[in-house]
Amino acid sequence: MRSTLQELVSSGWFRYGFVPVLSALLVVLVKRESRSTPLKKEDFAIGIELMVVAIFVHLLGISDLARRIADGDPVVSSAVLPANSAASGSNTLRLLSQLHDSVFLLVLLIVGLWGTASFVRRSGWVSSTEMAPLKGIVIPLIMGVTYLYAALLGNGQ
Repeated sequence: MRSTLQELVSSGWFRYGFVPVLSALLVVLVKRESRSTPLKKEDFAIGIELMVVAIFVHLLGISDLARRIADGDPVVSSAVLPANSAASGSNTLRLLSQLHDSVFLLVLLIVGLWGTASFVRRSGWVSSTEMAPLKGIVIPLIMGVTYLYAALLGNGQ
């Protein structure tokens, strides 16, 4: 019988959702603790960090999927479908298709991260020391949360 804590910690939402959000909050707290000045609005500019975390979460999901393919079906390594393994072969082909889609999504996530960083560099600063609240903090934060959600969906959780 599995305990409730074990079910919680082993769930996909915990691994791909709670852990990245907790790590982002930890970034804010560490930023606060490491500076001698009071907390500033720039300390809450964690959208790009969330996007990077989401990319790593998605990459982790891709590696899990690749491991499942490699461990679960010898058809992948031989690239030959025996006549009696039609169900196994179709499952492997489905997983391979999902793997290719996930890699394509990874490329899109990286391009989007680069675009968001460029947007913040060009439009997200009021001065050299002060970020614009909407373009420098809120829009990247929305993108970061969206990326985390896409990583959850992309990993089938």
